[in-house]
Amino acid sequence: MTTNPTATATTIANRYTVTVREAAQVLGIGRDVCYRAVRAGQIPSLRLGRRIVVPVAPLLGMLGVSPHEMSEPGSATEPGTATTNALKALQDPMTSTQGSHDGHHHDHRR
Repeated sequence: MTTNPTATATTIANRYTVTVREAAQVLGIGRDVCYRAVRAGQIPSLRLGRRIVVPVAPLLGMLGVSPHEMSEPGSATEPGTATTNALKALQDPMTSTQGSHDGHHHDHRR
């Protein structure tokens, strides 16, 4: 199977699923971080035998866009606020994007 070496939201919009590696590229995170987020349920995924794939529609939804919007001429491809919040949650599991957040990391461990 051939994977897209430079997956972007635009290049995956017409597909149903992508690999975890491609999802990581789209989100701008490392592969290992993406696998951890999949295991934690932060990124929707499907296990097909030994393979794990990420459905494109929910992945793009995390970025605040739909596949339909990505295929429209003149559509925005720059990540928005939803992307920023999703990436913060993936990179810093101790920080919640719900409720008020002052932008500072707080150690919630006692």
